[in-house]
Amino acid sequence: MITRKDYMEKKTSFEDYYLEIAKEARVSVSAHLMARVRRSSDPYLNDIPLTVWDAESIYYQQGINRVMRARGDFWSLAGGV
Repeated sequence: MITRKDYMEKKTSFEDYYLEIAKEARVSVSAHLMARVRRSSDPYLNDIPLTVWDAESIYYQQGINRVMRARGDFWSLAGGV
């Protein structure tokens, strides 16, 4: 398990830390959001409103929070997205 401490001490990457959390919390992208991602013309997906990303994160909030707390972290909109 990658902990928040490991992440903050740069013992792991951003991608590895959050991917492990997403997998353990069984997060998957909704069909609605995937369709918007595919239609996006921005390489950073900035043409998808933050409210859309937030809604996706809030749906998984309990599972994400459980997994993050086990790592010494906590759920927030920033971490959820």
